[in-house]
Parts: sequence; C-alpha cells; structure tokens
Amino acid sequence: MTYADYPDTAKNNARKALNHKKDNGSSCGTRVGWLRANQIANGEGLSADTVQRTYSFLSRAETYDQGKYFDEDGNEICGSIMYDAWGGSAMRDWAEAKFKKIEREKESKAMAKYNIDILGEISESVNSYNSVRSKINDAKGKEINLVISSGGGSVTEGMGIADLIANYPNETTATGIGLVASIATVVLLSADNVKMTENAFMMIHRPWSYTMGNADELEATAELLDKMEGKLLDIYSAAVYKRKGRQKDLENKITQMMAAETWLTAQEALEFGFIDEIVKVGEKNIDLLPLQNSLSKFLNVPAALLTNNKKDDDMGNSILEKIKSLLNNMDEKEVVENVMHEEDMKKDEPKNDEIGDAIQMLKDNGYFVMSPDEMEAIHSKQKEEMESMYKKTDEQKNSINEIETVLETLGKELVALRAQVKKGVGLPSGGTTAEKIIETKAKSGHFDSFASLVKSKISQR
Repeated sequence: MTYADYPDTAKNNARKALNHKKDNGSSCGTRVGWLRANQIANGEGLSADTVQRTYSFLSRAETYDQGKYFDEDGNEICGSIMYDAWGGSAMRDWAEAKFKKIEREKESKAMAKYNIDILGEISESVNSYNSVRSKINDAKGKEINLVISSGGGSVTEGMGIADLIANYPNETTATGIGLVASIATVVLLSADNVKMTENAFMMIHRPWSYTMGNADELEATAELLDKMEGKLLDIYSAAVYKRKGRQKDLENKITQMMAAETWLTAQEALEFGFIDEIVKVGEKNIDLLPLQNSLSKFLNVPAALLTNNKKDDDMGNSILEKIKSLLNNMDEKEVVENVMHEEDMKKDEPKNDEIGDAIQMLKDNGYFVMSPDEMEAIHSKQKEEMESMYKKTDEQKNSINEIETVLETLGKELVALRAQVKKGVGLPSGGTTAEKIIETKAKSGHFDSFASLVKSKISQR
C-alpha cells in the first residue's frame, strides 16, 4: 500500500529544490535524496517504509534548515536545500501523522492475531509437536503470527509442526529472526507468508544423526536419512517454485546447497525464493536473539567471521555493520548523507579492534558469542564423550565374548556328562560310584558358579 495524500506545499518545496539544482548544478545531497525529491514533486505514492524514513530524516534535518540556499559568501547551504527537497516542514508534519497512524493500525491488526514463538531447539521436550499443537488449538481459528529462531533439532518433531502450520484453516505468517537453521527452516517455510528480519540467517544442510549399532542398523539409519533428505529437497523446491516458478536444475542447485551446508542472509533467501519479505529494522524492530549454543555442530557458521580481524575482509565487515546497525539507531547516518557533500561522507576503514568491540557490545546487551577456544572446548568434550561411548561398547563386547566362551565350554562338558551317565561308566578321571556321585555334585557347583558369572555380566551391560 502507498500513500500520496501529502500536501501541495510539500510538493512545491521539492520542486523548488529541484529547480535550484537544475539552475545551479548543485552538488548537495545524494542520489537517494534527489530521487525522493522527484517522487514528492511528482506526487507519487510512498510506501509505509518510505513514510517512516521521510519522517525520521526531516525530524532531524530540521536543525540544518536556515530558510535560504546561499550564505553571505555565496556558498550553498546544503541543509536548507535538502530539507526542501524532502518536502520541508509541511512534509514533516504529514509524515509524522501518517507514520503514527500506520503504526496504530499495525498494532490494532496484530492484536486480532494469535502469536506463537518457537525459540530454541526443536525436540520432544522443548518446542515439541504436542506443545505447538496445544498453542495452535488455543488460537481458535484466528490468524497466527509465528516468530522462529532455532538452530533446528528433531526432524520428525519439526516435520509434524510444519504439517500443523501448513494445514491450519486461517492465514499464517512466520518471521525468522536471528538464526533459522536445519529443520527449523521447514517450520518457517510451512507458513502462508514467510519473512525474515534483515539481520537474520537461514541455513540448510543434509540431515545427519548420531547412531551406533551393527551393519544392518547403520544401513537402516542411512536409508532413513536418505528419505529425510528427499523430503527436505521437495519442501525447499516447492517453496522456491511457489515464489519464482519453475527453474532449470532447481533441485540440483538445492541439493548442492544442502550438501555444502549453505548459510543465507535474508536478502539472499529473498532473491533465491525461499521467503516473501524482509522485515526492516526500524524504531520498533524485532530484537535479534542470541545465536544458539548448538552452532558448534555446524561447519560454516557466519558468526565465526566476527573473530576475523583482516581489514580487507568485506564479508566480516558487512556482518560488523549489521551488528552495529542493530544495536544503534542508524537514522543519523541518513541525515548526514542527505545534508552534507558526498566527500564529507567518507568513513574511516574499520580498525583491527572494531570487531572485538562489536563482540563486547553483543555481550553487554545480553548476547552470547562463543570464542574459538570455547568452540574448540565443545568439540573436545564431544570427542571425549564419543570415545567414552566407544570404550563402553568395547567392554560390553568383551563381556559378551567371555560369556559365549564359558557357554561353549559348558556345552562340551554337558555332552560328556550325559554320555557318562547314559553308559553308567566312571568319570574320565576314574573312581568309585560314591566318588562319581560326589564329583557329579561338584559339577553342579560349577553350574552355580556359572549362573553367578552370567548374572554378573548381564548386570554390567
């Protein structure tokens, strides 16, 4: 929806600034600023986001307005020129009233919807199928807004939750914030409308599992994982087809992305066709939740770039800027860009300690950021647990082998004993009938010992 009911005075102010630029070749402002001037001068409709930006700019740029375009020395006053270019005071008053009205309408509409949060691991105990089903039942047919931030978890629980959302009779909207990874992406994509905040990440990969057992059991697990992978591929392909239509080699592309454990920014997810919209971070932004502790199990986590201090690391600097823009209101930058000369907008290159400062800012604001040493410690702990598991398995195998050896020996003795009793002959060592009875009883004592041994071994398993 767009809004074009701003006053004629605002249009005239924009035209005045444009005529000045045309007559004097003004170097004030930026391309975006003059684009906005043309929109206002022509009476074009402005989106809600543009209305908010216009109000934000003019409410700050007002201090730069001197009511004239030249000073006593004949130099341009860029603050005055760009203030008019954006519509001046008339546009500021209109944008303020319009922005507040839009916000009230949003809040009113949101109150008529039912909100469900899925934050953290998806499992049988946390964010389970049953718990989400209970929340959906409580919605009683209202439209549902879901907020999802999860590193994934149980495939079966996640698939069940996705089915619940996909089959809900009313409209559903899911917004991914912070991190949406693994099976959590399937839950996100199951909604009618799919969004991500501009600072969020989406990650897709092949399903995997910890398992142990014999060859048949391992083969069955591998077969199940293949089926799960095929199902995930179908879901991802359907999501892209819904938004972009059929594409050549789409399934092959997604298969490669899953195999490579691909991380997507919100913009990349939008361009690829996974989501419908990016939620801009504004004055009433959705806070970015801390990245999940489970990130240590993934291979290509973008957060690891926060520890990269190379100045020429464009991707690392990009993430640094996202963090800074999240924790600080960046509208002031927009003011500077539109009221100062282009050459005055040059910024110093990030210093080597800037990334460290950003990490500290995250921690100060309640976020959790793992250092490389902490991640290595988690990997080491997991390795020790696996080694302990394998050691315990080996001990169990040795116990079973020992029992099998005793059983084999006992079986041979039983065969010999039955043959002797049947023929009525002496024991292999000879002796009288009384001695035979005594030695037979002694053999019974061996049976009792064996029973105790078996019971002991079984209790150790």
